[in-house]
Amino acid sequence: NSSKITDSTLYVWAYREGSASISEYWNEAESDENGSFSISVLPGGDYEVGAYLSQSLRDRGYLDPATLYASVNSGNVSDLNLTISKPSALNFISGKITNSTNEIIEGATVYAWADDGREIDAVTDSNGSFKLTVPSGVVWHVGAEYGEIDENGTEALFFLKDEVDVDLKSSDSKSGLNLSLTQPDFEVPNGSSNTFNPSSDFVTKLPDGTELTIPACASNVSSDVTSVRLVITPTAKGLSKSATEKPADYGYSLELFDNNGKKVEGNFKKDVILSMPVDINASIKNGMDVDNVQAMYYSSTKDAWEKAKTSTWDKNNSKLSLTTDHFTTFAAVSAPDVSDLVKNIAKVDSSTYGDWYNLPWLGYFYDASSGWVYHTELGWMYSKEESNGNFWLYESDLGWLWTGPSYFDATNETKAFVYSVSDAGWLYFKSDGGVRKFYRYSDQKWILANRTETQAP
Repeated sequence: NSSKITDSTLYVWAYREGSASISEYWNEAESDENGSFSISVLPGGDYEVGAYLSQSLRDRGYLDPATLYASVNSGNVSDLNLTISKPSALNFISGKITNSTNEIIEGATVYAWADDGREIDAVTDSNGSFKLTVPSGVVWHVGAEYGEIDENGTEALFFLKDEVDVDLKSSDSKSGLNLSLTQPDFEVPNGSSNTFNPSSDFVTKLPDGTELTIPACASNVSSDVTSVRLVITPTAKGLSKSATEKPADYGYSLELFDNNGKKVEGNFKKDVILSMPVDINASIKNGMDVDNVQAMYYSSTKDAWEKAKTSTWDKNNSKLSLTTDHFTTFAAVSAPDVSDLVKNIAKVDSSTYGDWYNLPWLGYFYDASSGWVYHTELGWMYSKEESNGNFWLYESDLGWLWTGPSYFDATNETKAFVYSVSDAGWLYFKSDGGVRKFYRYSDQKWILANRTETQAP
């Protein structure tokens, strides 16, 4: 309703992706009592701007605002308005959660996220049913998880194998979404519980190779305390997923207790070092960008992942190290490894065809990760989105091409134009019996992708 948020704090963030000419940059700020915010950023480039909601706003049914884009190439931006809203009760995704034997699951967590940054979750009722009230107009990626503890205290985990895409771009709602959870193909390692003297250096190692170092006198306890207990619990539940964050299969929950069994709160007096192994193959299968893995911790205040104080990724040795001044849940996290072309579109049918998509103006393509796609007519290309909705496409023979929905339409063969950087001009594309042909306007000739002249189709 366009009213300012004055009764609760929003954590507003701004992010600029790094390139050859500008560095990566992130900053955040809290909104004030008038609902206003101001974030200092470095000059140049385009920024994504979004916000994390307070728990009170989430409890009242509000969703995070859609991510906005701002260019600071020409100076400051002063008219950026982030809008939070409660979805209409008429807009929803509903269904039922079962296990592999078709038994209903009560208490399963169902989550959904959209490419514009919005997220929501719910818990199934006694009938295994769920209902997510979400805005229409976008594609929602839906997943679910559940854990149950047996009589021996061992927790069995169940997950939806692949997130399901629900396209609400032209529908108000989706009902009857039945999701079956199965046990994952990975094992969560055993945790540990160790007692040590906080006045001395302490190092412990888990069976999976995770190592934690707590320097002497770092624990936030009085100097006369001679015994504290450290509990490390590897966990796969509750690792939030979103358009910008894809966590590893499991993370680590760290807690410290004093000699009276009371949980030690507050920051450490010295930084603690955590080193964890990362399974490269499992990360790739999980859709992570293994070239850009970061150590992050989960902020319960913001209900979001935050970067650790320092993070060092050694891909060659599959080791991620971090420093922190407090304990919470930590995990290896990266951006989802998907092409820019797949934003806000649903897979054709992930259960049958895998990562195939149909972009109305471009046509069918396969997302092969790391920015590469295979187009059914244009072949292999590397894709990069511009902020205006157009795309740069790199083809090994033709080099860099530029196009977008105003210049290319897969359903109209007379509208198939790409701008070629190498030719400094426009090309018209035509598939001739599976052979890629291009009409070059600069010299009015038909050429193949390798630039040799050819006959007109």
